[in-house]
Amino acid sequence: MSGPPPGAYLYSQLIYTPPYPTKKYTGRVVIITGANVGLGLETARHFVRLDAAKVILAVRNLEKGAAAKESILRSEKKTEDVVEVWKLDLSSFQSVKDFAKKAQNLKRMDILVENAGIVRHFSEYFPPFDTIFEVLKQSVGWDCGFTPQSYSRDKFIT
Repeated sequence: MSGPPPGAYLYSQLIYTPPYPTKKYTGRVVIITGANVGLGLETARHFVRLDAAKVILAVRNLEKGAAAKESILRSEKKTEDVVEVWKLDLSSFQSVKDFAKKAQNLKRMDILVENAGIVRHFSEYFPPFDTIFEVLKQSVGWDCGFTPQSYSRDKFIT
């Protein structure tokens, strides 16, 4: 039987502490999706702390993004121009296109942290696949043949 030794997972999750990032990102431009809360926010905070020239918080809600920006600037004591908040809703193809057009105006983009995703509650947004497939179809031309009418709620609920 191959694989990690017994207890390796628990060790990696409960005992091992990964090294604290110290590499400087001076002059780098970083975009982080979903950067207004959780891991995205802390990732943005780390890049600001590590001297990135610009950290762009790509968020669905600009007000929450502005609050995240203020939190980062307050904790890291950096100037306002280091962090920017841009609108990006991954469930809207138009929002993705608008974001990409704005990003083309950057002189450089060194790092993209894709932290955000599309989360929908099953019972509220049935069928769950239509938005994802529509974005794929419009962005890369992939047509899977999915239509909301091709699936019935009964196929998903047992």
